[in-house]
Amino acid sequence: MNKISEYFYLARCHYWTAFLLPALVGTTLPFWLNPPGFSFKVFGAIEFLIAILFFYSGFFLLHAHFENKTNTIHSKSRLLLIGIICLLIAILVGLHINTNLELNKNVHKCIFIIYGFSTIIIGVLYVVPPFSFFKRMGGRNMSR
Repeated sequence: MNKISEYFYLARCHYWTAFLLPALVGTTLPFWLNPPGFSFKVFGAIEFLIAILFFYSGFFLLHAHFENKTNTIHSKSRLLLIGIICLLIAILVGLHINTNLELNKNVHKCIFIIYGFSTIIIGVLYVVPPFSFFKRMGGRNMSR
């Protein structure tokens, strides 16, 4: 396996449909429901899917870093760096989305900042030691 495909494997590209399909449905739902005064923004929906993709890939790479899934192709520090870069790209895309939103008057102006911040907190709790919630299911340690 070459270097780039190995990074895609560690970013769990084979699981991307598991989070991209619900995000796609969520972004297109207002288009299908056709609420009054709504105009569907294709570029905004694509940006949202890109941000989701980078968030998940970043956290999967951080997971590989903290679980020592390294070999001669990629070092632990490189996985950390690429994971952080993916998260930073996702944050920047999310901030761009937030500045270009035309929201319903009942929706908070900083909804993507709140969404992104909560995503980061949950992702950190899931992959970063000492929390590593991916190892626990219902309060039990699943690594045994």
